[in-house]
Amino acid sequence: RTVLRNEDFRDDLTLFTKTLKVSPYCSEAHLVMGNMYLAQNNYNLAIEEYERAIWDNPQYITFKSPYEAENNLGIAYLRQGRFSQASVHFRKASGICPSCREAQDNLKLTQGSRLLKR
Repeated sequence: RTVLRNEDFRDDLTLFTKTLKVSPYCSEAHLVMGNMYLAQNNYNLAIEEYERAIWDNPQYITFKSPYEAENNLGIAYLRQGRFSQASVHFRKASGICPSCREAQDNLKLTQGSRLLKR
């Protein structure tokens, strides 16, 4: 079993795709998948994965704060020009971690982007 599992460690995409097949409620795996899709500018898939990472489901067990998923979900929406949705998630991220400046700075970007779009 260990030898077979070692094949899953080829790259992050393989590892976390296999992880989600075995543990579909792993928030951390959804977060990592979202981060990979965000880095590839595949915003729709990133949004799907971040939504799964923060989905409030008693079967989801996580040891990670939803701050990163909320903030990154906001970034994906921001990059799509969906400013109101982005600001919702930046506000949620700021509520989870009031001392984390990144979400607050990102929220300011949504406000500035709205002004530029007019």
